[in-house]
Amino acid sequence: MAAKDEQVCQIFSFQDCKATPDPLFELPARCLTPSPAPIVIDNGSFQTRAGWASSAAELDTPRLLFRSVAARSRGAARSETQIGNDIPNLEPLRWLLKSQFDRNVVVNFEIQELIFDYVFTHLGVTSEGCVDHPIVVTEAPCNPLHCRQMMSELLFECYRVPYVSYGVDGLYSFYHNSSQRNLQPP
Repeated sequence: MAAKDEQVCQIFSFQDCKATPDPLFELPARCLTPSPAPIVIDNGSFQTRAGWASSAAELDTPRLLFRSVAARSRGAARSETQIGNDIPNLEPLRWLLKSQFDRNVVVNFEIQELIFDYVFTHLGVTSEGCVDHPIVVTEAPCNPLHCRQMMSELLFECYRVPYVSYGVDGLYSFYHNSSQRNLQPP
């Protein structure tokens, strides 16, 4: 009874995450042979994760994790756009931040193009005007066909990707985790 009367009060302190600019990775040689490895992009409304689809242990986790926001400074004649972790402090720029999402659906494809540029540049894809790797992109469940059409148009026409695959992030996560733990779907 005495143990029940004693209440343990634990206070946890959380520290703000300091954004550090993402490094520019070099394209791993194993991502080119025998055929180009797919680039996996988890296009989330809060955070974007990107990396290579490879069985190699060092490439199994996402290489890039950054906030899905862009900020363009005002007042400069030629304003530079900063993406994700390249934005040093989000608080003073909060009113300048733009996202490609509106209610979990991609509608601002200019920002989406900037995020794709950021991903491809930081993953080391240096081919001029074209991405020679298949792309796997996550999307929200019940994503409108118009949004998928616009995303496909962006990837095929702007980046000339050879293949695109879309899928729901939760299903991709279940597939990845169940294959590692030998789980069977219900």
